[in-house]
Amino acid sequence: MTTEQESWWAGDAGKAYIARNRLDWSLRVPFWDDVINWTNPGSVLEIGCNIGSNLKAIRSIDRELNLVGVDVNVDAITEATIAGLNTYEMSGAEAGDMWPDSFDLVFTAGVLIHVAPEHLSSLMDSIIKASKRYVLAIEYAADKEEHVEYRGCTDRLWRRPFGEFYRQKGLRLIDTWDAGNGFDRCTAWLLEKK
Repeated sequence: MTTEQESWWAGDAGKAYIARNRLDWSLRVPFWDDVINWTNPGSVLEIGCNIGSNLKAIRSIDRELNLVGVDVNVDAITEATIAGLNTYEMSGAEAGDMWPDSFDLVFTAGVLIHVAPEHLSSLMDSIIKASKRYVLAIEYAADKEEHVEYRGCTDRLWRRPFGEFYRQKGLRLIDTWDAGNGFDRCTAWLLEKK
């Protein structure tokens, strides 16, 4: 089942996002270098990979890692694939069933903030199911869920305590920190399956 938000991102809104968010992925390399050193993964899955900026940064650190990305926007997936990344056009909600216990690290970066409250829990369950060990959320933080207008639209952005939400699903919180340069005021939560 495709959600209203997924349809929105798969269409013109997603194309506009690609056009206005041409970031220098190398700014994210120090962040990913730390994460890769902490988690030492052999495989990584990004839910909502867009054009692959995070995957490019991770690939620059270790070309031997099995890197996979999924996104609902075909234009983003096409661009990521042209860049040599292993990507699939699909919803993150399908990842857990497609790849159960398959990736050492599964992460989102600015994706869970765009998921409607009624679909958030099932997407987080899918992320947990796809992970063998670690889950990383790089998202806008808040002490409790709060709706934020996004580019004149409602029901498109929510700040939340994502680390606590994952803890309530049985994961162990390892660390929380400011994601830093290249991540637009996001908080990072690294968690581990018990």
